[in-house]
Amino acid sequence: MGEPSEYFAAAEELAAREGRSDERRSVRKHAILHSHDRMQTVVIRDISTGGMKVQNAFGLAPGDDVRIELLTRRAFDGKVAWAVSPYCGIKFVEPLAANDPLLTLLTPASDRD
Repeated sequence: MGEPSEYFAAAEELAAREGRSDERRSVRKHAILHSHDRMQTVVIRDISTGGMKVQNAFGLAPGDDVRIELLTRRAFDGKVAWAVSPYCGIKFVEPLAANDPLLTLLTPASDRD
């Protein structure tokens, strides 16, 4: 695997095997990821009621506990579901409500060009 499209394909395949059914919404929001007693700046690339995909997350493995904090101070607790550097999937501990403002203002990922 070397091309970005191969990384995305591998992540999509993993998501399909895990039975992900939540509609993903495209987003580009900067956030702080807290894990392993350290923090790093990440970019949230898509989000759903069940979790999110973040970019620029390093040193994480499936099962790691994380906390994602938006610049507005809103935070989400979760676990790493998959990691293919520089991306990883985070499964929320508490799913978002279907009418969460974070989801209602975003474009579905299926509408991406």
